[in-house]
Amino acid sequence: MLLEELGEKELAGDVFRIDFDRKSSPPTAIDMVRTLLEVASPTPIRRYAHSNQRMRIEPIEDFDAFCDAIDFGKILAKDDDQRFIRLRVDPAALTPAEVHRRAREAGKSNVVEFDEKPAGPRVDPPIGNPPTNIAASPINPDGFSLEDPVECQFNGVWVRGVMVAEEAFDTPIVRFDQPMDFLPALTSKRFARVLRETPAVILPVDPARLRPSSGSNAPVATRTWTDKTGRFSIQGSLVTADEREAVIRRADGRIINVPIEKLSEQDQSFLKSGGKQDPDNPFQASEPSVAAGPLRPNVRDAVKALRNEQWDFEPTPWNGGSRLGEAHRTRLPATPQASHALHTQGSFFHSDSTGLVAIQRLTGVRGGKNRWVLDIIAPEKAEVVATVPAPVNSTFADVLLADSLALIQQDRFGAFDPAELFVQRIVGDTLHHAASWRPYGKGVHGPIESDVEGSWFIDPKRVMTMGRENHPLVVWDWESASAERIFTVGPSFGARSRPALDARRQLFAYNTTFGISVIDLKNNRYAGDLVIPPDCYSGIDAIAIKDDQRRLAATAMGSVLVWDLSTGEQVRRLTRPEVHMTKSIEWVGEFLLVDGRYLYDVERAVLLWEFQPGLADRDGAVSVAGSRLWYFPGSGARNRDPFIDSIELPRPAIVAAAERLGSADDLMVYRKGDPIELAVDIPPEVEGGDDVRSAMEQSIRAAGLELRERADTVIIVACEPQPQRTLHVIVERSRRDQASIYILDDAQYDMRQRMSSSDEQILDFDVVLYNMKISIVHNGETLYTNTMGTALTGRSVLRDGETVEESVRRRAKPYLKWINSFSVPSSIARPGTATKNGAYGYTRSSVNGQLDDYSVFE
Repeated sequence: MLLEELGEKELAGDVFRIDFDRKSSPPTAIDMVRTLLEVASPTPIRRYAHSNQRMRIEPIEDFDAFCDAIDFGKILAKDDDQRFIRLRVDPAALTPAEVHRRAREAGKSNVVEFDEKPAGPRVDPPIGNPPTNIAASPINPDGFSLEDPVECQFNGVWVRGVMVAEEAFDTPIVRFDQPMDFLPALTSKRFARVLRETPAVILPVDPARLRPSSGSNAPVATRTWTDKTGRFSIQGSLVTADEREAVIRRADGRIINVPIEKLSEQDQSFLKSGGKQDPDNPFQASEPSVAAGPLRPNVRDAVKALRNEQWDFEPTPWNGGSRLGEAHRTRLPATPQASHALHTQGSFFHSDSTGLVAIQRLTGVRGGKNRWVLDIIAPEKAEVVATVPAPVNSTFADVLLADSLALIQQDRFGAFDPAELFVQRIVGDTLHHAASWRPYGKGVHGPIESDVEGSWFIDPKRVMTMGRENHPLVVWDWESASAERIFTVGPSFGARSRPALDARRQLFAYNTTFGISVIDLKNNRYAGDLVIPPDCYSGIDAIAIKDDQRRLAATAMGSVLVWDLSTGEQVRRLTRPEVHMTKSIEWVGEFLLVDGRYLYDVERAVLLWEFQPGLADRDGAVSVAGSRLWYFPGSGARNRDPFIDSIELPRPAIVAAAERLGSADDLMVYRKGDPIELAVDIPPEVEGGDDVRSAMEQSIRAAGLELRERADTVIIVACEPQPQRTLHVIVERSRRDQASIYILDDAQYDMRQRMSSSDEQILDFDVVLYNMKISIVHNGETLYTNTMGTALTGRSVLRDGETVEESVRRRAKPYLKWINSFSVPSSIARPGTATKNGAYGYTRSSVNGQLDDYSVFE
């Protein structure tokens, strides 16, 4: 009950739980057919759906290879254009044992999610990991013994306790002798009376939020707390504190929260010192420190966290790094019997000191046995130094080429044990085991909570791991598998997308709900939190740290954001329509490369250059290292042997174009304080159209622009109706008897017409769809334009009391929130004319592989 009141439902389940493991449940015929299809698929299946004995799976990149590998039934019909088959499955193949046998022979045992001899649900006491796992996970990073004083975090509040058990449990067991310490962490206060009457509490705790106590667990001595005016004072002991408030337990046992700004200067100094003895008041008892390292913003107070008052970072001097003078196209070894379509590119690694680069490739043969290999290349000699296969069902998470070390991470698809990491030494074309450990213990809801989402070498002796959700970032000494440093994470850590590690492996950045947190790994502390604009809270797509550590850039919600890391302040925002769900962002000197295609001049706030398609094919990859842009063909390169190539970056033509652009002021069309006009064209039949103008006017004022009836610069907002079209809708019903509809596109409708049984009903509705458009025009010249249509295909759940037609009409309405949430840029530079996106030049790959440069100045 107490754990639930603390918001710890998962831990509450650790006291005693019924664990219904789907792997132990008898599989259905659909489960077994889906597994057999995945065994046959040349590449992993990421999505599937089934209904009425019809199954849709994707992606299937090589349709012929997929069909050739199906040997558990007879293909009755096959359509190469629509990419569908009608299959009669052999009943003898639909047994758990037979599915397991086929998966083993194909080297894909990990895709099977049921046992060969399934059992029913079981009831387990809270015992889990064997004692041998404890020494190799944060469950006991500091070597806790029984009766050791510890501190545990609940809802952001650290509570002191004593370790009473650990080795036979999934989670440590801690006794808390001061139950009232839990009061600030309660989600509601109705449990306060129970705490007041309870002498002690024994609870399981999350090992990721456990640390050694900074002082004795004995009741702390009281001190006198005084407000700023000196008129009020209380006797009490400090429970915990953050930068916003102090939590104090009064002499009568009651807990109060006091804003730090209202305390006297002496009390504030006491808190800043971490609770050390006040030399000016020797009668006050010394209290142990309540915070390890700098105080972190209160995760429950987003507004305070955004004030960014604790930024503290000084860039380390940088010698400029190495620059490869010469690099040649290098052909990669072909895997025997491999299909070209299976050569999918993964991570790219580079060593400044050795000049070596490495590319991770997924290779395989038709029907299975796909495997990651690491090609180590000396580009100056166009030689492949080594081709190192990864262990089965594993990938290379990170590689230190100069030290011949590889960090291996397991493929977690279908796994049911806590994730395990391996450090292995690269010797020739082989890997030699050096160390292994499980960073995160098994969670209450299964192994998914113990996944390692990312891992990196910090230096040849240390590894940092990133877990799921609220698991901390942990720095390990990999040789002893012991945790050296644990960094607790900010609010909604699970919202992060792609974290960034700088070239020197000294700075690490990840995004949370309200900002980007930066960790100074060199000094083992937080640098602080970078504030992101409120309209970017939905998520950061990618992050990049400049090699000299003076700038950090990120992409989010159609914008490129840049911060000065010496101050923690945002210094630039480029609003760009082509920046959408980006996969990568990298610094190239003073320029920024997004998705390996768009090169931005940050200081001039323009799209300087564009690398048009041709460098990397579908599923290919590009990366920047050694002042070069490296590119590799993807699975679309069916008729070519795999290779790796690079070009110098920035190219001479790019540098010349930047020099001829002039200053940023010369390029600026409008800036803060300039007048601007607003034109809104929303059809009267569109609901909510009246709110668009007020939302845009508010955004214009927030950008610091002056709204006028007539101006040279005009923001045009339009919602244009399109020709009427017919939507084809299938009415479905979920397992919970909640009706839903599925809207088909034209190709799906044609397929359904051929495959559907006569009793399947497809309803048709005539609707009018809308295209929305936002443009910024200056004296007839378009500076910015972005459009959004209405995507209607897919499933939609009917609301309470809603008919099918009402649901379709609701889905067909324009999404005006896209317009209302648009953040008007406070300034815009004049775009170029070399490409439709407004670049000043581009690089294009010709048919013979020659790269041609063009700029508007030629």
